[in-house]
Amino acid sequence: MNWTASNQHERFKHEDWRYLVEKEQLKLSYHDWVVAQVDEWTSDVRALNDKLRRFETAGEILIAGALAHAEADEIVKAIEQVKDYAAFDPKDDPYGEHDYGAFEIEGQKYMWKIDYYDLAMENLSENPADPSLTKRVLTIFYAEDY
Repeated sequence: MNWTASNQHERFKHEDWRYLVEKEQLKLSYHDWVVAQVDEWTSDVRALNDKLRRFETAGEILIAGALAHAEADEIVKAIEQVKDYAAFDPKDDPYGEHDYGAFEIEGQKYMWKIDYYDLAMENLSENPADPSLTKRVLTIFYAEDY
């Protein structure tokens, strides 16, 4: 995609870029500025998601569906798989945010997903890259419950 004034990005507005060009003497085209902003935003989201997945930062961790009624040792094994998960690929992680994964333990398929909510947990977050505006929720469940 080539970002232009008539085809502006929903998050990174043309008028913000124009301000930076005029006031800050930014030397990037609108397209290149958007690409740089998206790369930085994605990197921030990915880092926050990885921290939550490894239980290194605050957020909600939910065990959902039938998995919530499983034996504790099975739940612990599933949590460990999520913490150690590294099988990210463009098919399952097209935006590079590390917000989804699937794995198998002894023939049982599992999935996990990170969602982004506002601090009141009533709506989606306006900016998942900003932890002051976002509550992350990591949900682990059996694949068949999806």
